[in-house]
Amino acid sequence: MWVGEKKPGIGYEPRPGQKKEHFSQFPPASGEAQPAWIAYDKRVLSFNGFFEEVVINNNSEAFRIRPVKVYFYLEDDTIQVNEPLIENSGLSQGCFIRRHRVPLPNNSDKFFTCEQFNVGATLPLYGKSIHLCSCDKFTHNFLTSMGVTVGQATEIPVDGNTIRRMEEMSLMQPLRPYQKIDTFGQFLERDRMVLRFYGQWDDRDNSFGDVKVHDLTLHYYLADDTIEVLEKIKANSGRDNVPVFLHRGKLLRNSPVPAYMPGAKTPRTVLNVCNTHHILDGRKTGELVEQFYTEKDLQVGHVINVHGRPLKLHSCDEFTKKFYETNYDVTEFGPEQPIPEKKSSYTAERVLPPYNGFGIYEDTVQNCKSLLPQPPKKDVLKFMKLDRDGLNSHVLRFVARIRTNDKTQQSRKFVISYFLYDTVQVFEPPIRNSGISGGKFCERMRMATPGQDKFSGASRNFYSLEDFYVGAEICVKGTAFELTGADAYALDWMSKNGHPCSSIAKIEAKIQAGLVGQKAAEIKSQLSSRANSDGTINFESMRSILEELGLNQQEILTLGRHFASSTDDDSTVTRVARVVKDKLRRRRFDEFSQLSSTLSYHDRECSGRLPRHLLERVIKSFKLPILADEMNVLLGPDAEATVDYKEFLRCIDYTKSHEAPPTNDDLAPTAPLVVDLPPIGAVNYAELFSKLSI
Repeated sequence: MWVGEKKPGIGYEPRPGQKKEHFSQFPPASGEAQPAWIAYDKRVLSFNGFFEEVVINNNSEAFRIRPVKVYFYLEDDTIQVNEPLIENSGLSQGCFIRRHRVPLPNNSDKFFTCEQFNVGATLPLYGKSIHLCSCDKFTHNFLTSMGVTVGQATEIPVDGNTIRRMEEMSLMQPLRPYQKIDTFGQFLERDRMVLRFYGQWDDRDNSFGDVKVHDLTLHYYLADDTIEVLEKIKANSGRDNVPVFLHRGKLLRNSPVPAYMPGAKTPRTVLNVCNTHHILDGRKTGELVEQFYTEKDLQVGHVINVHGRPLKLHSCDEFTKKFYETNYDVTEFGPEQPIPEKKSSYTAERVLPPYNGFGIYEDTVQNCKSLLPQPPKKDVLKFMKLDRDGLNSHVLRFVARIRTNDKTQQSRKFVISYFLYDTVQVFEPPIRNSGISGGKFCERMRMATPGQDKFSGASRNFYSLEDFYVGAEICVKGTAFELTGADAYALDWMSKNGHPCSSIAKIEAKIQAGLVGQKAAEIKSQLSSRANSDGTINFESMRSILEELGLNQQEILTLGRHFASSTDDDSTVTRVARVVKDKLRRRRFDEFSQLSSTLSYHDRECSGRLPRHLLERVIKSFKLPILADEMNVLLGPDAEATVDYKEFLRCIDYTKSHEAPPTNDDLAPTAPLVVDLPPIGAVNYAELFSKLSI
């Protein structure tokens, strides 16, 4: 139907070479021709009509008259039929025929046009015979302008069912006027306006009450006079996180109230007259009166009843204060007086069970904190910060000896490594022909301080960084050790990071406190008598004097390193170089020429010096067995300085030297596995005296 030659163009206008068929024939208009969808836009013919509907299986009526409204759209010849809604009709009314082009009966190729529409005509629409009874003024004028004689308008007939329903509606009269309670005005005026009060509920005196006061927040909604109460649940209070204490609604003044029987609370009061008739009580003598809290009942300092729970209001917000100042002329709200907390004299102390001996102590503590056994939690941030980072090992190594009178035990040397992650490891370097095998003395672990009961429930104390310094005493597995030395890395790290025994400011304050009266003059005379002619003083001569002031070995060593006149020590470098040469000789390392060529290649400026980090990278590429402590002695402690690589090659090249192999004395105090005090030759006398104000 809509394809081929019969398919119209835009606005249902005929296409070029096509004759218009089956469309409305409008009178020719003067002026420029316009398409129908523009000329007749929003122009509709409106008719009032009806159709009869047969009623089956009903003796009281045989048919019904159903009024309809018929619309004919001139722009596209579409028809729409609507049935007006009738209250309580029991029929599905509304749009009876949706808007579309309706074909003529028994002819699907032709459609209804405006020529078939007139007052008094009958339209067969899909099996329904719709009688047109009247039309509006526009329709009448339009049909008249087309030369159509409009029929005489008639009234829509009324069926018996409609007459009966109209009689029933006329007989229905209300027994009394409806009572109308208008709350819409209050809603429009006070919507989103909320009064906020802060209060507390003290439930501590009840048998099963809470031990703490409940902090509550009361919201009064001015739009409908409802109240909502919220509770502030504190963290770790042991209570479920349910913040809604009272749902939003009207709050009774006298509560709790007994349960009412069904029918007691009704919008109307019914009176029983002579057990035969029931009438409405106009005076409302039996009405149930309930009093609710309003905005006039809320005030700071008052106590309101929240279903049997006394809620004391102690403060409010700024909006609430302004509201009462404007509407009720209330200017004084009183100070905030919350209910004080009762301090209990008894405090429950958490006692851990004694250590059972299985695993470590942290296992027992962690298993007591949770119902399900879990491994001890580690401080990951501390581990990432204080674990090994590049060339910084974050390990402080100390030389120790056993505190005993046995000469054989006194000759043994131990290396105690303190990892900044609070773990300790003890190692004994093996010494040739000593009769002691050496090796690992204690695994890396957290070390508890002595004097504690291992199987008690009390918390245990462990060694920390402050317990490790030169001269300190450490007890490891029942063996007492005395720290007699430390490597250069440990001393430098403690000085830079503010160790209590390596702080120059604290040491100077301690010396100033000891220099009182004539003692200052005696110390000055002793130091002056032992000073050298070049303005320096021997460190060993100064050590005994500083010990009289109460300084420990770590403080004396820090003071000597800080005011040392020279940090170079040829004897130490020579002994370390001898040990390194012996290692290379044992491994039969003979690539010194390739090493020299590589270093010369990196020296682009031919200055004979390279940055230390570049030199260390080349040494690692050749896999030289040189430890970090040995590297600090041979290259110097400064990691950012440049190094004379030719001098370094001369120190480690065993093929061009005729030195004897290292002895036990070389291996014992300064071997790579054993660290000791870096020797200090002389101290700057003048700088020391001016700093200490002697």
